[in-house]
Amino acid sequence: MKNYNKIREDMRAPKWAAMAEYVGGEDGKKLVDAMQDFYSIYTDDVIDWYAGLYDVNIGGWYYSASARDNERSVYMDKEIILLPDAESTCQALGFWSGSGMAARGNDEYKNVIPAWMRDDIVKFITSLQDEDGYFYHKQWGKSIPPARRGRDYMWCMSMLKTMGAEPKYASLADCEDNADKSEILIPDYLKDKSSFLSYAENLFATRSTWSAGNELAAQVTLIKASGLIDTAVDFLNSKQLAENGCWEEGVGYAAVNGLLKISCVYNNAGRALPYAMEGARAAIGCIVAEEDIKCVCDLYNTWYTITNITNNLRKYGGSDGERKAEEILRDIRHIAPYAIQRTKEKIAPHKKESGSFSYYKNSPCPTSQSMPVAVPYLWEGDGNATNIAIVGTTNFVTSALGLGAYKVPLFSTDDGERYLSLLEEKKNNAK
Repeated sequence: MKNYNKIREDMRAPKWAAMAEYVGGEDGKKLVDAMQDFYSIYTDDVIDWYAGLYDVNIGGWYYSASARDNERSVYMDKEIILLPDAESTCQALGFWSGSGMAARGNDEYKNVIPAWMRDDIVKFITSLQDEDGYFYHKQWGKSIPPARRGRDYMWCMSMLKTMGAEPKYASLADCEDNADKSEILIPDYLKDKSSFLSYAENLFATRSTWSAGNELAAQVTLIKASGLIDTAVDFLNSKQLAENGCWEEGVGYAAVNGLLKISCVYNNAGRALPYAMEGARAAIGCIVAEEDIKCVCDLYNTWYTITNITNNLRKYGGSDGERKAEEILRDIRHIAPYAIQRTKEKIAPHKKESGSFSYYKNSPCPTSQSMPVAVPYLWEGDGNATNIAIVGTTNFVTSALGLGAYKVPLFSTDDGERYLSLLEEKKNNAK
Protein backbone atom coordinates (compact mmCIF):
# COMPACT_ATOMS: atom_id res chain seq x y z
CA MET A 1 0.00 0.00 0.00
CA LYS A 2 1.32 3.41 -0.93
CA ASN A 3 2.54 5.75 1.79
CA TYR A 4 0.98 8.94 0.44
CA ASN A 5 2.41 11.12 3.20
CA LYS A 6 5.95 10.05 2.36
CA ILE A 7 5.32 10.51 -1.35
CA ARG A 8 4.18 14.06 -0.70
CA GLU A 9 7.13 14.81 1.59
CA ASP A 10 9.60 13.52 -0.99
CA MET A 11 7.89 15.51 -3.75
CA ARG A 12 7.87 18.71 -1.71
CA ALA A 13 11.40 18.57 -0.26
CA PRO A 14 13.33 19.88 -3.29
CA LYS A 15 10.65 22.49 -3.92
CA TRP A 16 10.88 23.83 -0.37
CA ALA A 17 14.65 23.95 -0.78
CA ALA A 18 14.34 25.91 -4.02
CA MET A 19 12.00 28.42 -2.38
CA ALA A 20 14.36 28.91 0.56
CA GLU A 21 17.34 29.36 -1.76
CA TYR A 22 15.48 31.90 -3.91
CA VAL A 23 14.54 34.05 -0.92
CA GLY A 24 17.97 33.51 0.52
CA GLY A 25 19.72 33.16 3.88
CA GLU A 26 17.94 33.13 7.20
CA ASP A 27 14.93 34.92 5.69
CA GLY A 28 14.43 32.05 3.28
CA LYS A 29 14.64 29.46 6.04
CA LYS A 30 12.16 31.30 8.27
CA LEU A 31 9.70 31.79 5.43
CA VAL A 32 9.80 28.12 4.41
CA ASP A 33 9.46 27.00 8.03
CA ALA A 34 6.33 29.14 8.29
CA MET A 35 4.95 27.78 5.02
CA GLN A 36 5.57 24.17 6.04
CA ASP A 37 3.77 24.77 9.32
CA PHE A 38 0.91 26.40 7.39
CA TYR A 39 0.64 23.38 5.06
CA SER A 40 0.30 21.07 8.07
CA ILE A 41 -3.39 21.97 8.46
CA TYR A 42 -4.23 20.47 5.05
CA THR A 43 -4.88 16.72 5.07
CA ASP A 44 -5.66 14.21 2.35
CA ASP A 45 -9.05 13.20 3.74
CA VAL A 46 -10.37 16.21 1.83
CA ILE A 47 -9.75 14.22 -1.36
CA ASP A 48 -12.26 11.59 -0.25
CA TRP A 49 -14.67 14.33 0.77
CA TYR A 50 -14.50 15.99 -2.64
CA ALA A 51 -14.93 12.67 -4.47
CA GLY A 52 -18.06 12.06 -2.42
CA LEU A 53 -19.69 15.26 -3.69
CA TYR A 54 -19.61 14.28 -7.37
CA ASP A 55 -22.92 13.10 -8.81
CA VAL A 56 -22.21 10.68 -11.65
CA ASN A 57 -25.82 10.78 -12.83
CA ILE A 58 -25.79 14.55 -13.30
CA GLY A 59 -22.15 15.31 -14.10
CA GLY A 60 -21.61 17.94 -11.43
CA TRP A 61 -20.49 18.51 -7.87
CA TYR A 62 -22.66 19.41 -4.91
CA TYR A 63 -21.80 22.38 -2.70
CA SER A 64 -21.84 20.27 0.47
CA ALA A 65 -22.63 16.84 1.90
CA SER A 66 -25.98 18.09 3.17
CA ALA A 67 -26.92 19.14 -0.37
CA ARG A 68 -25.93 15.69 -1.63
CA ASP A 69 -27.84 13.86 1.09
CA ASN A 70 -31.06 15.89 0.99
CA GLU A 71 -33.24 16.51 -2.03
CA ARG A 72 -35.06 19.30 -0.24
CA SER A 73 -34.75 21.47 2.84
CA VAL A 74 -36.17 24.67 4.28
CA TYR A 75 -34.48 28.07 4.30
CA MET A 76 -36.08 31.35 5.38
CA ASP A 77 -39.40 29.51 5.77
CA LYS A 78 -39.33 28.40 2.15
CA GLU A 79 -38.80 24.94 0.73
CA ILE A 80 -35.58 24.66 -1.28
CA ILE A 81 -34.31 22.10 -3.79
CA LEU A 82 -30.71 20.90 -3.50
CA LEU A 83 -28.79 19.79 -6.60
CA PRO A 84 -25.27 20.09 -8.04
CA ASP A 85 -24.44 23.55 -9.39
CA ALA A 86 -22.02 25.04 -11.90
CA GLU A 87 -19.95 27.10 -9.45
CA SER A 88 -19.37 24.14 -7.13
CA THR A 89 -18.42 22.05 -10.18
CA CYS A 90 -15.94 24.66 -11.41
CA GLN A 91 -14.43 24.96 -7.93
CA ALA A 92 -14.07 21.19 -7.63
CA LEU A 93 -12.29 21.05 -10.98
CA GLY A 94 -10.13 23.98 -9.88
CA PHE A 95 -9.21 22.09 -6.73
CA TRP A 96 -8.14 19.12 -8.85
CA SER A 97 -5.79 21.35 -10.85
CA GLY A 98 -4.70 23.81 -8.19
CA SER A 99 -3.84 21.27 -5.51
CA GLY A 100 -1.15 19.61 -7.61
CA MET A 101 -3.09 16.41 -8.25
CA ALA A 102 -3.19 17.14 -12.00
CA ALA A 103 0.50 18.00 -12.42
CA ARG A 104 1.03 15.35 -15.10
CA GLY A 105 -1.64 17.12 -17.08
CA ASN A 106 0.17 20.47 -17.00
CA ASP A 107 -1.87 21.45 -13.95
CA GLU A 108 -5.10 21.50 -15.98
CA TYR A 109 -7.94 19.17 -15.15
CA LYS A 110 -8.86 18.81 -18.82
CA ASN A 111 -5.72 16.72 -19.32
CA VAL A 112 -6.41 14.21 -16.56
CA ILE A 113 -10.17 13.76 -16.35
CA PRO A 114 -11.43 10.67 -18.19
CA ALA A 115 -13.48 11.04 -21.37
CA TRP A 116 -16.67 9.85 -19.66
CA MET A 117 -16.39 12.59 -17.04
CA ARG A 118 -15.64 15.30 -19.57
CA ASP A 119 -18.69 14.29 -21.60
CA ASP A 120 -20.91 14.19 -18.50
CA ILE A 121 -19.74 17.61 -17.27
CA VAL A 122 -20.18 19.21 -20.70
CA LYS A 123 -23.66 17.69 -20.96
CA PHE A 124 -24.56 19.07 -17.52
CA ILE A 125 -23.24 22.57 -18.23
CA THR A 126 -24.79 22.91 -21.69
CA SER A 127 -28.12 21.70 -20.30
CA LEU A 128 -28.18 24.80 -18.10
CA GLN A 129 -27.99 27.31 -20.95
CA ASP A 130 -31.08 29.17 -22.07
CA GLU A 131 -31.66 30.76 -25.47
CA ASP A 132 -31.04 34.17 -23.86
CA GLY A 133 -27.35 33.17 -23.51
CA TYR A 134 -27.24 32.75 -19.73
CA PHE A 135 -27.09 29.59 -17.64
CA TYR A 136 -29.88 28.73 -15.20
CA HIS A 137 -30.25 25.94 -12.66
CA LYS A 138 -33.38 23.86 -12.22
CA GLN A 139 -33.33 24.43 -8.45
CA TRP A 140 -33.15 28.24 -8.76
CA GLY A 141 -35.01 29.12 -11.95
CA LYS A 142 -34.46 32.35 -13.87
CA SER A 143 -35.41 34.81 -11.12
CA ILE A 144 -31.88 35.19 -9.80
CA PRO A 145 -29.82 38.29 -8.93
CA PRO A 146 -27.33 39.75 -11.45
CA ALA A 147 -24.30 38.50 -9.49
CA ARG A 148 -25.58 34.91 -9.54
CA ARG A 149 -26.42 35.15 -13.23
CA GLY A 150 -23.06 36.72 -14.06
CA ARG A 151 -21.03 34.20 -12.09
CA ASP A 152 -22.86 31.24 -13.58
CA TYR A 153 -22.17 32.64 -17.03
CA MET A 154 -18.49 33.10 -16.13
CA TRP A 155 -18.01 29.64 -14.61
CA CYS A 156 -19.91 27.79 -17.32
CA MET A 157 -18.12 29.50 -20.19
CA SER A 158 -14.78 28.88 -18.48
CA MET A 159 -15.43 25.16 -18.10
CA LEU A 160 -16.67 24.76 -21.67
CA LYS A 161 -13.65 26.62 -23.03
CA THR A 162 -11.20 24.62 -20.93
CA MET A 163 -12.72 21.33 -22.10
CA GLY A 164 -12.85 22.41 -25.74
CA ALA A 165 -16.64 22.50 -25.91
CA GLU A 166 -19.04 25.11 -27.28
CA PRO A 167 -22.13 26.65 -25.68
CA LYS A 168 -25.48 25.92 -27.30
CA TYR A 169 -26.46 29.55 -27.73
CA ALA A 170 -24.83 32.92 -28.29
CA SER A 171 -24.65 35.45 -25.46
CA LEU A 172 -24.16 39.17 -25.05
CA ALA A 173 -20.40 38.60 -25.31
CA ASP A 174 -20.95 37.20 -28.84
CA CYS A 175 -23.16 40.03 -30.09
CA GLU A 176 -20.67 41.35 -32.62
CA ASP A 177 -20.20 37.93 -34.21
CA ASN A 178 -23.79 36.74 -34.10
CA ALA A 179 -26.32 37.81 -36.68
CA ASP A 180 -29.43 36.82 -34.75
CA LYS A 181 -29.57 38.79 -31.49
CA SER A 182 -33.30 38.51 -30.90
CA GLU A 183 -33.06 35.91 -28.13
CA ILE A 184 -30.03 37.37 -26.31
CA LEU A 185 -30.76 38.96 -22.95
CA ILE A 186 -29.30 42.44 -22.58
CA PRO A 187 -30.16 43.86 -19.15
CA ASP A 188 -31.54 47.39 -19.25
CA TYR A 189 -28.60 48.73 -17.25
CA LEU A 190 -26.17 47.51 -19.93
CA LYS A 191 -27.96 49.16 -22.85
CA ASP A 192 -26.45 52.66 -22.54
CA LYS A 193 -24.13 54.80 -20.42
CA SER A 194 -26.86 56.69 -18.58
CA SER A 195 -28.66 53.50 -17.53
CA PHE A 196 -25.43 51.93 -16.35
CA LEU A 197 -24.43 54.93 -14.25
CA SER A 198 -27.85 55.00 -12.58
CA TYR A 199 -27.50 51.31 -11.84
CA ALA A 200 -23.97 51.71 -10.44
CA GLU A 201 -24.93 54.70 -8.28
CA ASN A 202 -27.79 52.76 -6.74
CA LEU A 203 -25.55 49.73 -6.25
CA PHE A 204 -22.99 51.65 -4.19
CA ALA A 205 -25.63 53.67 -2.35
CA THR A 206 -27.51 50.61 -1.10
CA ARG A 207 -24.88 47.86 -0.73
CA SER A 208 -21.60 47.21 0.99
CA THR A 209 -18.60 47.86 -1.24
CA TRP A 210 -17.95 44.10 -1.29
CA SER A 211 -21.49 43.39 -2.53
CA ALA A 212 -21.43 46.21 -5.06
CA GLY A 213 -17.95 45.33 -6.28
CA ASN A 214 -18.84 41.65 -6.45
CA GLU A 215 -21.84 42.36 -8.68
CA LEU A 216 -19.71 44.40 -11.08
CA ALA A 217 -16.86 41.87 -11.09
CA ALA A 218 -19.29 39.01 -11.77
CA GLN A 219 -20.50 40.81 -14.89
CA VAL A 220 -17.25 42.32 -16.12
CA THR A 221 -17.19 40.24 -19.34
CA LEU A 222 -20.68 41.43 -20.19
CA ILE A 223 -19.91 45.03 -19.22
CA LYS A 224 -16.96 44.94 -21.61
CA ALA A 225 -19.13 43.41 -24.34
CA SER A 226 -21.60 46.27 -23.87
CA GLY A 227 -18.84 48.84 -24.43
CA LEU A 228 -19.27 50.22 -20.91
CA ILE A 229 -16.09 49.09 -19.19
CA ASP A 230 -14.42 52.52 -19.29
CA THR A 231 -17.62 54.07 -17.99
CA ALA A 232 -17.52 51.59 -15.12
CA VAL A 233 -13.90 52.34 -14.24
CA ASP A 234 -14.38 56.10 -14.47
CA PHE A 235 -17.32 55.75 -12.09
CA LEU A 236 -15.23 53.71 -9.68
CA ASN A 237 -12.44 56.28 -9.83
CA SER A 238 -14.91 58.92 -8.69
CA LYS A 239 -15.87 56.91 -5.61
CA GLN A 240 -12.44 55.74 -4.38
CA LEU A 241 -11.01 57.13 -1.13
CA ALA A 242 -7.46 58.47 -1.33
CA GLU A 243 -6.64 57.79 2.33
CA ASN A 244 -6.94 54.00 2.16
CA GLY A 245 -7.28 53.13 -1.53
CA CYS A 246 -10.65 51.53 -0.78
CA TRP A 247 -14.25 52.44 -1.42
CA GLU A 248 -15.32 52.79 2.21
CA GLU A 249 -13.81 54.38 5.27
CA GLY A 250 -11.65 52.55 7.79
CA VAL A 251 -9.03 49.88 7.35
CA GLY A 252 -10.50 46.48 8.02
CA TYR A 253 -11.74 43.36 6.32
CA ALA A 254 -14.92 45.01 5.02
CA ALA A 255 -13.02 47.73 3.18
CA VAL A 256 -10.41 45.31 1.79
CA ASN A 257 -13.08 42.84 0.68
CA GLY A 258 -14.56 45.63 -1.44
CA LEU A 259 -11.12 46.56 -2.74
CA LEU A 260 -10.50 42.99 -3.85
CA LYS A 261 -13.67 42.76 -5.91
CA ILE A 262 -13.22 46.20 -7.43
CA SER A 263 -9.54 45.62 -8.26
CA CYS A 264 -10.68 42.65 -10.35
CA VAL A 265 -12.70 45.09 -12.47
CA TYR A 266 -9.64 47.28 -13.04
CA ASN A 267 -7.45 44.34 -14.02
CA ASN A 268 -10.06 43.01 -16.44
CA ALA A 269 -10.46 46.50 -17.90
CA GLY A 270 -6.71 46.95 -18.32
CA ARG A 271 -6.81 50.20 -16.34
CA ALA A 272 -4.48 51.50 -13.63
CA LEU A 273 -5.76 51.27 -10.06
CA PRO A 274 -5.42 54.66 -8.33
CA TYR A 275 -4.04 54.83 -4.78
CA ALA A 276 -2.58 51.35 -5.18
CA MET A 277 0.01 51.76 -2.41
CA GLU A 278 -2.62 52.83 0.10
CA GLY A 279 -4.78 49.84 -0.83
CA ALA A 280 -1.88 47.42 -0.49
CA ARG A 281 -1.04 48.76 2.97
CA ALA A 282 -4.68 48.32 4.01
CA ALA A 283 -4.58 44.67 2.88
CA ILE A 284 -1.25 43.93 4.59
CA GLY A 285 -2.57 45.46 7.81
CA CYS A 286 -5.56 43.12 7.78
CA ILE A 287 -3.39 40.01 7.40
CA VAL A 288 -1.54 40.61 10.66
CA ALA A 289 -4.36 42.34 12.53
CA GLU A 290 -5.66 40.95 15.80
CA GLU A 291 -9.18 41.22 14.41
CA ASP A 292 -10.63 37.76 13.81
CA ILE A 293 -12.15 36.78 10.49
CA LYS A 294 -15.88 36.25 10.09
CA CYS A 295 -15.51 34.01 7.03
CA VAL A 296 -12.67 32.34 5.13
CA CYS A 297 -12.89 34.99 2.41
CA ASP A 298 -11.77 37.72 4.80
CA LEU A 299 -8.21 36.40 4.97
CA TYR A 300 -8.07 35.01 1.42
CA ASN A 301 -9.16 38.38 0.03
CA THR A 302 -6.25 40.19 1.68
CA TRP A 303 -3.58 38.11 -0.05
CA TYR A 304 -5.57 38.13 -3.30
CA THR A 305 -5.77 41.93 -3.13
CA ILE A 306 -2.00 42.27 -2.80
CA THR A 307 -1.52 40.04 -5.85
CA ASN A 308 -4.06 42.04 -7.84
CA ILE A 309 -2.46 45.34 -6.92
CA THR A 310 1.11 44.33 -7.75
CA ASN A 311 -0.05 42.81 -11.03
CA ASN A 312 -1.93 46.00 -11.85
CA LEU A 313 1.06 48.18 -11.06
CA ARG A 314 3.39 46.12 -13.23
CA LYS A 315 1.01 46.05 -16.19
CA TYR A 316 -0.73 49.41 -16.04
CA GLY A 317 1.18 51.49 -13.49
CA GLY A 318 3.32 53.37 -15.97
CA SER A 319 6.98 54.21 -15.51
CA ASP A 320 6.75 54.01 -11.72
CA GLY A 321 4.66 50.85 -11.57
CA GLU A 322 7.47 48.33 -11.25
CA ARG A 323 9.16 50.28 -8.45
CA LYS A 324 5.93 50.50 -6.48
CA ALA A 325 5.20 46.81 -6.95
CA GLU A 326 8.66 45.93 -5.65
CA GLU A 327 8.13 48.20 -2.65
CA ILE A 328 4.93 46.33 -1.76
CA LEU A 329 6.76 43.03 -2.21
CA ARG A 330 9.52 44.14 0.17
CA ASP A 331 6.93 45.18 2.76
CA ILE A 332 5.09 41.87 2.74
CA ARG A 333 8.28 39.78 2.55
CA HIS A 334 9.59 41.62 5.62
CA ILE A 335 6.74 40.30 7.76
CA ALA A 336 6.12 37.08 5.81
CA PRO A 337 6.72 34.47 8.56
CA TYR A 338 4.40 36.27 10.99
CA ALA A 339 1.83 36.98 8.26
CA ILE A 340 1.78 33.29 7.31
CA GLN A 341 1.47 32.27 10.97
CA ARG A 342 -1.51 34.61 11.42
CA THR A 343 -3.06 33.21 8.24
CA LYS A 344 -2.86 29.68 9.62
CA GLU A 345 -4.25 30.73 12.99
CA LYS A 346 -7.23 32.46 11.42
CA ILE A 347 -8.12 29.75 8.90
CA ALA A 348 -7.53 26.60 10.98
CA PRO A 349 -10.71 26.97 13.12
CA HIS A 350 -12.79 26.60 9.95
CA LYS A 351 -11.52 23.08 9.30
CA LYS A 352 -13.93 20.17 9.74
CA GLU A 353 -13.35 16.51 10.54
CA SER A 354 -13.66 15.59 6.84
CA GLY A 355 -10.61 17.71 5.98
CA SER A 356 -12.89 20.25 4.33
CA PHE A 357 -13.44 23.84 5.48
CA SER A 358 -16.58 25.83 6.18
CA TYR A 359 -17.28 29.41 5.14
CA TYR A 360 -18.09 30.39 8.73
CA LYS A 361 -16.42 28.68 11.68
CA ASN A 362 -19.50 26.66 12.61
CA SER A 363 -21.20 26.14 9.26
CA PRO A 364 -21.18 26.89 5.55
CA CYS A 365 -22.96 29.90 4.20
CA PRO A 366 -26.34 28.34 3.29
CA THR A 367 -26.56 30.44 0.12
CA SER A 368 -24.28 31.16 -2.81
CA GLN A 369 -24.85 34.59 -4.33
CA SER A 370 -28.26 34.60 -2.58
CA MET A 371 -29.37 31.18 -3.85
CA PRO A 372 -29.75 28.17 -1.46
CA VAL A 373 -27.07 25.49 -1.70
CA ALA A 374 -27.08 23.57 1.61
CA VAL A 375 -29.19 22.54 4.57
CA PRO A 376 -28.77 25.63 6.76
CA TYR A 377 -26.44 25.85 9.74
CA LEU A 378 -25.00 22.34 9.91
CA TRP A 379 -21.50 21.54 11.16
CA GLU A 380 -19.94 20.68 7.80
CA GLY A 381 -17.55 21.94 5.16
CA ASP A 382 -18.49 23.34 1.76
CA GLY A 383 -16.89 23.42 -1.66
CA ASN A 384 -16.60 27.18 -1.87
CA ALA A 385 -14.80 27.57 1.46
CA THR A 386 -12.67 24.47 0.94
CA ASN A 387 -11.34 25.64 -2.39
CA ILE A 388 -10.72 29.13 -0.97
CA ALA A 389 -9.08 27.93 2.26
CA ILE A 390 -6.83 25.34 0.66
CA VAL A 391 -5.99 26.08 -2.99
CA GLY A 392 -6.96 29.74 -3.16
CA THR A 393 -5.19 30.92 -0.03
CA THR A 394 -1.95 29.00 -0.62
CA ASN A 395 -1.87 30.23 -4.23
CA PHE A 396 -2.29 33.88 -3.29
CA VAL A 397 0.08 33.73 -0.32
CA THR A 398 2.84 32.54 -2.65
CA SER A 399 1.94 34.95 -5.48
CA ALA A 400 1.66 37.95 -3.13
CA LEU A 401 5.14 37.10 -1.85
CA GLY A 402 6.46 36.97 -5.41
CA LEU A 403 6.97 33.22 -5.16
CA GLY A 404 4.41 31.98 -7.66
CA ALA A 405 7.09 30.15 -9.67
CA TYR A 406 8.11 28.31 -6.48
CA LYS A 407 4.63 27.24 -5.34
CA VAL A 408 4.86 23.90 -3.52
CA PRO A 409 2.01 21.52 -4.43
CA LEU A 410 -0.42 20.56 -1.69
CA PHE A 411 -0.88 17.06 -3.04
CA SER A 412 0.90 14.74 -5.46
CA THR A 413 -0.03 13.07 -8.72
CA ASP A 414 -0.31 9.84 -6.73
CA ASP A 415 -3.04 11.56 -4.73
CA GLY A 416 -4.59 12.48 -8.06
CA GLU A 417 -4.59 8.86 -9.16
CA ARG A 418 -6.31 7.87 -5.91
CA TYR A 419 -8.87 10.64 -6.40
CA LEU A 420 -9.57 9.44 -9.92
CA SER A 421 -9.96 5.85 -8.69
CA LEU A 422 -12.60 7.02 -6.20
CA LEU A 423 -14.51 8.77 -8.98
CA GLU A 424 -14.20 5.76 -11.29
CA GLU A 425 -15.54 3.56 -8.51
CA LYS A 426 -18.56 5.84 -8.16
CA LYS A 427 -19.15 5.63 -11.90
CA ASN A 428 -18.93 1.83 -11.93
CA ASN A 429 -21.24 1.48 -8.93
CA ALA A 430 -23.83 3.70 -10.62
CA LYS A 431 -24.17 1.38 -13.62
